[in-house]
Amino acid sequence: MQAMIDANQIYIKGSLPHAWLGVPFGEPPLYGVVVVQSYSEHLSFSEKDEQLLCFVARHIRNAIERMQAKSDLRFLALHDPLTKLANRSLFNDRVNHALNLCKRDKNRKIALLFLDLDKFKQVNDNYGHHIGDLLLIEVAKTLKQSIRACDTLSRLGGDEFAVLLEDIGSIDAAQTVADKIIRALQAPFMLEKIQILTSTSIGIAFHDQSENNIESFIICADEAMYQAKQQGRNRAVVHKGIEQSQRISANTLEKEAIKGLLHRQFFFVFQPVINLASGKIIGAEALVRWQHPSMGTLLPKAFLNDMQHNGSVVQLDVYTVDLAIQHLKKWQAALPQQFQLSVNISALGFGSLTLLEAIQRHFDRDSKLFCHLSLETTEESIVRGVDITRAQMNIFSKMGLHLALDDFGTGYSSLSYLGQFKFDHIKIDRSFINEHYLSAEQSVILESISSLARSLSIETVAEGIETEHQLALMQQLKCTKGQGFYICEPLDELTFLAMLRDDKNLLLIN
Repeated sequence: MQAMIDANQIYIKGSLPHAWLGVPFGEPPLYGVVVVQSYSEHLSFSEKDEQLLCFVARHIRNAIERMQAKSDLRFLALHDPLTKLANRSLFNDRVNHALNLCKRDKNRKIALLFLDLDKFKQVNDNYGHHIGDLLLIEVAKTLKQSIRACDTLSRLGGDEFAVLLEDIGSIDAAQTVADKIIRALQAPFMLEKIQILTSTSIGIAFHDQSENNIESFIICADEAMYQAKQQGRNRAVVHKGIEQSQRISANTLEKEAIKGLLHRQFFFVFQPVINLASGKIIGAEALVRWQHPSMGTLLPKAFLNDMQHNGSVVQLDVYTVDLAIQHLKKWQAALPQQFQLSVNISALGFGSLTLLEAIQRHFDRDSKLFCHLSLETTEESIVRGVDITRAQMNIFSKMGLHLALDDFGTGYSSLSYLGQFKFDHIKIDRSFINEHYLSAEQSVILESISSLARSLSIETVAEGIETEHQLALMQQLKCTKGQGFYICEPLDELTFLAMLRDDKNLLLIN
C-alpha cells in the first residue's frame, strides 16, 4: 500500500489505520469485502475478531442474495424469460395506463401493433426449438431498434409480439413504424452458421376515444393481424374499424349478426382432434367464423360477447348444430366409426328450450348421426341452473349425443361436477397446458383430474397443445385426446376431409 501511496496511485484523506481486517463474501456478479479498521496503536485484531467478521459477512451475503432473489422474481413476473421483454401482464397494464391518460386528454392518441412471425413453425420443425428460440431473441432485438424508447414492446407468447405506440400523431405514423419493422425483419438472421429468413404480419389498431377499453382495442389489432395473414403475410393491415367512415358500431354489429345467421354467413373451420397414443384423427372441433360482407372473416371474440349480451347467441347455437348435422350428413361415408364432431354451445343456449327443440327435430330425421356429434359447454352452464342442466343432459344423452365439459380445471369446484353430471369428455383448460413448467399445485390438479376421469370412464381432451413439451406432458398424464396448433391448425372443409381420408399419424408429421 505504501508503494501505491508513494506512486500517487492512492490519495489518503486523513490518517492510515493502524490495523485492518477484511473478509470477502459472495461470488460474481454480487460480491464484496467486509472491512473493519483500527486507528489505535493499542488495538489489534485477533482470530476471534476474524470469526465474528466471517459471521457478519455470511449474513450480509444472505441478505443480498435474498434481495436479489426478490428482484429476480419481480422481473420474471412481468417479463418474458427468453427475450426479457415485457410479458402480457405488464403490457396490458401499460395499455390500460395509456387508455386512462386518453380519457383525461382527448387529444392524446395511441396505437397498437400486433405482430406474428410468418411460418415460424417451419423454423422449429426444420432446425429445432433451440434455433427457434435464438430467432425470437434476435427478432426482439431488431424490434427494439425499430421503435422509440418511449414505446412498449412485449412478447405475448410463442411468436407473437405487440407494440404500444404512445403519443402517435396519425394512422400514417403508425403505418410508418410498421413498415420499418417489416423492412428490418426481411434481413436474414445468421444463427449458429444457419441463415434464417423470416417476415412478419402486423395488425394496427388506433385508439378510439369512444370505446375506451383494452378488450376492444386488442381485438381490433388482433383481427387486423389476422387479415394481414389472410392477404398473403409480410404486410401490415390497419383495422377498418378505426376509420370513422367505415366504422360499424356495436349495435349495428349485433343487428348484422342476426342478419348474418339468416344469410348463412357463418361457417366452420375444423381443428383435428387426435388420439394421443396413435396420432390418428378421431374427431374435430368445429370453430365458427363469420364471413362479414365488409369486414372480412371475423373470429368469435369479435362478435360473441355482443351476441351473448343481447341473447342472439342462442340462435347461433341452433345454427351451429344445424350446420354440424349438415356436414356429418355430407361426410357420412368417410367417417370412421369413433369419429366425433364437437360444437361449442353457450351457457345461455345449453339450457334453452329453443336448442332442445332444434335438436329434437334433427333427432327425428337423422338420429343415426348423433353418435358422431358432441356438444361442448362450460362450467357456467351448470352454475346457471343445476336442475335444468341435469335434465337437459339426460335428454341429450338418451338421444345418443356426446357431452363435453369445456375449460375444465379452472377451479377445484369442477371436480365435484364429474360425479354429479354425466359428461363423456372433459377438455382440460389451456391455461394449464400453456405453462412450460407446471407448479406443484398445477401438477396435483392435473393428476387429480386425469385420475378421477379414468375412474369414471370419462375421456380427457387436452386443448391448446402448441409445443412438443406440452404434448409430452399430456401424454405423460395419460390424456386420451389432444388438439392444438402443434398437432394441426384449424383447416377448411376440403383440406380436413383429405387429411381424414389419408388416416395418417399426425404426430409423425410433426
